[in-house]
Amino acid sequence: MMSGTQLAKESSDIILLDDNFESVLNSIKWGRNVYCSIRKFLQFQLTCNIVALIVSIIGALTVEDSPLSAVQMLWVNLIMDALAALALATDSPSDELFNTKPFGRTEPIITTDMYVNIATQAIYQIIVLMFVLYASPPLLGITQSWGDEDWTQENGKHFTIFFHTFVILQLFNEINCKKLELTDWNIFKGFFSNQMFVGIFTVTFVIQILFIELGGEMMKCSNLTFWEHVFCMVWGALGMCIAFVVRVIGTYRVKRRTFKAKKDEDKYPLISTI
Repeated sequence: MMSGTQLAKESSDIILLDDNFESVLNSIKWGRNVYCSIRKFLQFQLTCNIVALIVSIIGALTVEDSPLSAVQMLWVNLIMDALAALALATDSPSDELFNTKPFGRTEPIITTDMYVNIATQAIYQIIVLMFVLYASPPLLGITQSWGDEDWTQENGKHFTIFFHTFVILQLFNEINCKKLELTDWNIFKGFFSNQMFVGIFTVTFVIQILFIELGGEMMKCSNLTFWEHVFCMVWGALGMCIAFVVRVIGTYRVKRRTFKAKKDEDKYPLISTI
């Protein structure tokens, strides 16, 4: 506080510019919001990096060719870095942040719930992308893309579907990463309250469609049919369904643990007072 002694000001980490108690609440709320925004971005970034690294290594070892071209990888990196940071770090602070416990100095920045979200989404995305890489040519009746030196609309469709599926998975995972705790099972809560997130999500999606349909040889993208677009979209939607199921299970386990603790407290009241 400004009315504090000079010694208190010098030893403190933060000095408020006025003595209004509302400023204390706002500083706490904004501080927690910034910390949560960093965690949201890390949750998204780590998932993308793990998937991109493993898929690139497996692709290089098995088909002796990278499923993603250099230009496509640059676009993926732009989504993972700049656009994701703007989308996930611009949420306005809400009063719900006061319901969370203060963050300790030694508390790890990646929580157990975040590890669960990262692991489940990374495993799911790797399985899907491996399926698209190896099974989509006979399933969709298209030519496989590896083994041909010259790119054409015909032989480039396979890797285009792979690239499109990869980007769609990351876009849908952005929505999932807006929630950090498994008990926040409603991942769409407050989705439209952040206009920056909605705008970036929409622009990224539109640019991705334009790359697919108009990118051509420069982007190494072949034109896709309506049902091939749907094929890619379904995997992103399934990823959100898996995230929802994981959060429902997490919510159920927390409630069950809380109920058991309450039951033990009612059964042995003296233990809770020791």
